[in-house]
Amino acid sequence: MGDRRRCTPIYINSRKWLLKLHERTVLTLVAIEVIEVSPLGSGLVLGLGILDKSWPVLALPSLLAAVRNWRQRFSLALGCVLIPALGTLAYALLLKASLWAIIHRAISYDWGIGVWGYTYFFHLLSVLNPAHSEPFAFLVHYGRYITLTLLGGIWLWWARKEPVGSGVLTILVAFFAVTHALSIQYLTWPVAFAVLDGGRRTEQWLLRYTLGAFAYMLLTYSTLILTTAIITWMPWDPANTFIIRPSALPAWLITVAWLVDRLRTSITVKR
Repeated sequence: MGDRRRCTPIYINSRKWLLKLHERTVLTLVAIEVIEVSPLGSGLVLGLGILDKSWPVLALPSLLAAVRNWRQRFSLALGCVLIPALGTLAYALLLKASLWAIIHRAISYDWGIGVWGYTYFFHLLSVLNPAHSEPFAFLVHYGRYITLTLLGGIWLWWARKEPVGSGVLTILVAFFAVTHALSIQYLTWPVAFAVLDGGRRTEQWLLRYTLGAFAYMLLTYSTLILTTAIITWMPWDPANTFIIRPSALPAWLITVAWLVDRLRTSITVKR
């Protein structure tokens, strides 16, 4: 991102704001910044972010595509694996826990199916007609493979050909558009990357996304998470199925449209 935007007040103020983000977001941004200087250092920083929370691994493919040769890619991958491996080993030794149980829990984490995106409609179908619950059960068991396949295809045909920061943003937007499972706290992930990606088009999409995500979070946190006020109006199950979960649909549809726009823009630029 070596351009004049670095000297603008907006860029400087955005950097101060980014310091207030979650550690793993800051670490992922740092990994992107230092990739050209030190692939190993970038990998170590990204690995620290992955140790904190696994989602920064979504940035790894674009980082690997950004380095020049296989030696640098090996250094990046080594650094990325080393920190989580050492941290997991230390945790297992200190708490006398099963190393395999820790790893299995990390790679099989799959909470939030039917909360967000297209899987909500299958969840709704299973609630309205339990006799047709097989599609949702299929997503519970195999949804992660659908998500990984779609993300892999989007990275292979589009994101890997973009600058590293833009590629990471494309993958994050794609994740929100196609994922089968999501927790509400994930909604902050793409914000910092969109801010730094810049451009009027990205800013417009970020504004739409922020409004949709904020509305969903405001309703959910104020009626369900910070307080359970909603269950004083109606039972938990119908409140969750017919009010809380569908309130996420506007934000999800925005991410779908945002992804389509990014992919179309990428195709136009290539031509």
